[in-house]
Amino acid sequence: MQNQTPAGYFAVGKIVGVHGLKGEVRVESYTDFPERFAVGATVVLGDDLEPLTVLSSRPHKANLLVRFEEIEDRTEAESLRGEWLYVPETAAAALDEHTYWVHDILGMAVISDEGVNLGVVDDVLFTGANEVYVVHRGVGK
Repeated sequence: MQNQTPAGYFAVGKIVGVHGLKGEVRVESYTDFPERFAVGATVVLGDDLEPLTVLSSRPHKANLLVRFEEIEDRTEAESLRGEWLYVPETAAAALDEHTYWVHDILGMAVISDEGVNLGVVDDVLFTGANEVYVVHRGVGK
């Protein structure tokens, strides 16, 4: 999932393809909150943080098929392939005391029970069954 998320935002999906002729895109979802892609919801697109409003959304295989009000046809949709979708951090629900966002974990030091610094969390891979933390030697936050 690695990307350069803009400060103050969470990545909630990535446009991985198009579907049909009317501008529908295939979105790989990175959120546990399906309402992020509910009709009328707003997400922002790419580095320019362009607002997009969800016109329709439905599951399709491992992805979502999403149509945005601002995207009118397949040509426009095709130009968005590979772009990330974000929501502001202020839109996030409060977390339990021992629950963390992935971006909070990235860069953290990994310390053994004996106090040995094992490295830094460099990435989190989502395998479906559980998360895999990629750790590289170094000093963390």
